[in-house]
Amino acid sequence: MVQTLSSGGKKVAFKVVLYQFVAVVVVATITLAIKFNVGLSFFIGGMINVVPAYVFAHKAFQYAGARQARQVVRAFYLGEALKLVLTIVFFIVVFMFTTLNPKWILFGYGVALVTHWVSLVILKNNNV
Repeated sequence: MVQTLSSGGKKVAFKVVLYQFVAVVVVATITLAIKFNVGLSFFIGGMINVVPAYVFAHKAFQYAGARQARQVVRAFYLGEALKLVLTIVFFIVVFMFTTLNPKWILFGYGVALVTHWVSLVILKNNNV
């Protein structure tokens, strides 16, 4: 039962990250056709959201069960902290060391963020 609960949450978390990745790649591909720098900026912005989300999903569902309650809580806090730090570092690196379009970077980040919330609603409605 414990494995079922934790694996269910882990499954949903990784599906959400997959949906984010697919949304970013699809829109980035379309924008690449318009202008390379725009598409690349959008893709990088989306990945600034997707990569930390993947790290969180991996870390947060590392433990399961009542006996490991402390590790579960610690893993969630650590996962969220890593996600926040990675996001900040990625934004700093991209804005300081690239000539990518800031507007499209933020748009890509926003699309990945909105996809996160929409995919949770879709998965909930489909009882996944």
